[in-house]
Amino acid sequence: MSPNSIPPNWPHSLPYLTHNVWALDIPAIQRTRYLHRTVSEAASEDDIPVKKVTVYTGPCPDVEIRTITEKSHPAFGQKGLYAKKRISPFSFLLDYRGTIQSSSNVSLQSDYTLLFDGDLTIDAQNSGNEARFINDFHKISSRPNAAFDTYRDATTGEVRVGVWALNQCIEPGQRFWSHMVRIWNKGGKEWDDAWDEGEQDWVVENGEDTLD
Repeated sequence: MSPNSIPPNWPHSLPYLTHNVWALDIPAIQRTRYLHRTVSEAASEDDIPVKKVTVYTGPCPDVEIRTITEKSHPAFGQKGLYAKKRISPFSFLLDYRGTIQSSSNVSLQSDYTLLFDGDLTIDAQNSGNEARFINDFHKISSRPNAAFDTYRDATTGEVRVGVWALNQCIEPGQRFWSHMVRIWNKGGKEWDDAWDEGEQDWVVENGEDTLD
């Protein structure tokens, strides 16, 4: 992979993914449901929301990886993901890429595992993209400014996990933080409907597919 296809500040030892990787023990027939279904076929089989989004196979131009310099931050000295431009409420940002695998194979200590669908998870611990550097909001903010959601691409029919802004603008230089980055609930704050309040009004006004 050429240097231009890897985002600045990406860890040299970590593979950068332009698409998800499927664990070899996931049966082909199960993969097909998420990779090779048309939207019309899928509509009768599952309730995964269909979204029309702009997806970058390489680095996302709207975000950047930086080292966290606030000494009070729990992840001081580690990396976070920051906005390079003003992000409107409910905007699609980028996909969360990693290895799709059975939840039975996931480490309870993983900081990079999200629910994918059913008994499947997506893990970015050993490879992924910029979205793996989104921090959990607990201990650093009163609320998240972004959220993860599994969706089906309206153009390709592929199912992926995307990242959407919540109902506040994210300003240039602001760090992204989400609600419960970890798949395992370890006593964190429950989801508050106030965080995405106003979404449907935004959809009507802007005619955009957003976080469900």
